[in-house]
Amino acid sequence: MRVTTSVSPARMKSSSHIVFMSRFLLGTPYPSLVADVERLLEELPEIPGTGGDPALWLDSSGVGRGIADMFEEAGCALHGVTIVGGNEVTNNGRRDMRIPKTRLIGNLQLALQTYRIAVSSDILVLPTWISEMENFLMRVSNSGAATREAFSEQVHDDLVVAAAIACWAADNPARRATNRFI
Repeated sequence: MRVTTSVSPARMKSSSHIVFMSRFLLGTPYPSLVADVERLLEELPEIPGTGGDPALWLDSSGVGRGIADMFEEAGCALHGVTIVGGNEVTNNGRRDMRIPKTRLIGNLQLALQTYRIAVSSDILVLPTWISEMENFLMRVSNSGAATREAFSEQVHDDLVVAAAIACWAADNPARRATNRFI
């Protein structure tokens, strides 16, 4: 299952705005997924004053690494995010940023709580995203390590993670080339 999210900082004066979010059907062939995202990138409206093409940020954890390869073969410049444990963010280049899940989700929580990011009520999967957010927990292990994860293995968190990556992209200095993300 893969998710796309579009954030447009220009939509609101001092914050970002998630204007699009969708979930691909389970079993969607990866070449179709790449073609659909390419089409979405082309269809994004021009936002005055942003310049440049939209930036593609992709969860390249696990099977996502192979999908990232497919996007690059299709000519899409992307920012790969590998979700890791721990607390340290490492940037090994545009294609390999390693971000702890706790940092991604914490950044999204803070952005929502401080109104730096808003979510459009027109998003079709909004009720699903809200449900995922409600079922997302922070747990602290006996060793004191904090983790954030879906309440159970049966509950998805892909929309939450997609929104968190979009929020991270909006806050990341690498975005200065463009103010549109997918």
